[in-house]
Amino acid sequence: MNRLAVDRALRAWRWKTFVEDVRAAWWVLGLVLVMFIGALYWFGAPRTVVGEAYGVAVGSFRPQTEWGRSPAEMSVRLEDGRLIAVTLPMHEPYRAGVVMEVAVLRRDWPPHTRSYRFVRYAEAR
Repeated sequence: MNRLAVDRALRAWRWKTFVEDVRAAWWVLGLVLVMFIGALYWFGAPRTVVGEAYGVAVGSFRPQTEWGRSPAEMSVRLEDGRLIAVTLPMHEPYRAGVVMEVAVLRRDWPPHTRSYRFVRYAEAR
């Protein structure tokens, strides 16, 4: 056998083993593909402001980051008694016990989850 025939045989064997490995792991590849499509769907869903709500800040947590700068995560008790999480923008100071306005956002695509965004402190409504 010459060198060219050996190279062709090795290339064919490598391709055959690659195809066999892909067939054996089809469910793993399918799961990764489904997760990727799901992440694109979840993060690509447009959000619409559907209303506003008022609540009082009852606690704050500033997670540690590598750079030392991170927005505060606040717990806000709404007027109806629900406790929600809101991210406080970097330029806003945390003020405990002050009434604040939050925007209620709803995803346009199913499952239509709601989220909340800080708008402003509302001392006098």
